[in-house]
Amino acid sequence: MKTIVVKYGGAAMEDLPLCVEVAGEIVKLSKGNRVVVVHGGGKEVTAFLNRLGVESKFIDGLRYTDEETLQVAEMFYSGTINKKIASLIQAHGAKAVGISGRDGKLARIKRVPNLGFVGEICSISTELIETLLGASYIPVISPISEEDNGQPVNVNGDEMARAVAESLKADLLVYLSDVDGLLISGKVIPKLLASEIKELVSGPEVTGGMIPKLNSALSALENGVGKVVFLNGTKPERLGQVLSSKELIGTAISLS
Repeated sequence: MKTIVVKYGGAAMEDLPLCVEVAGEIVKLSKGNRVVVVHGGGKEVTAFLNRLGVESKFIDGLRYTDEETLQVAEMFYSGTINKKIASLIQAHGAKAVGISGRDGKLARIKRVPNLGFVGEICSISTELIETLLGASYIPVISPISEEDNGQPVNVNGDEMARAVAESLKADLLVYLSDVDGLLISGKVIPKLLASEIKELVSGPEVTGGMIPKLNSALSALENGVGKVVFLNGTKPERLGQVLSSKELIGTAISLS
């Protein structure tokens, strides 16, 4: 039995039929394995803020979060999106529970300077996650967390997935993104060693949101996660192939 953490986000969350397919593949993956889902949903938050006339501001890829933005983020992350994913998983016959970093003291965080109500993860308590897994539930985790005084804060979903995977010593961490994997000169790199990441992220070929994802992958591998895989979430069938003998269409990263 393997422990698998799936970071669910990007375009794969924007189309309901696609969401249904992804949920089905997650349930298939859970047969005989322990599966934890960590999700994002930043595009839905941005769209709603635009309707309110609130401009979204990003600094080094992280959303600047004032009080109004935080309220919207928690409403979507821990409410609408979280429960939708859990419900879709249950529609495929599995049991799922939607929680957030605020529940059961799951995430211990510290505030990131100059970003408003944004936190970075210091540690993860696996007690609640292990309890749910032990009862055959699929935990679905929103990244919204809180400070020791109960103040809610926004946390990057990729970082939450990394921290959860590290704490569980997961065999596999899967990032569902909007592309087929790590692209270099327009071509997918099928395999990558952790030792190659630092050179890649300091060079010109890797830009944008892939840089923090690669850095998260490196941290995960250095802290006990067996393998990290980047897959195209708009092609859900590829999620079902991560444990098969078929050639993976994506990017797999390992220590050796």
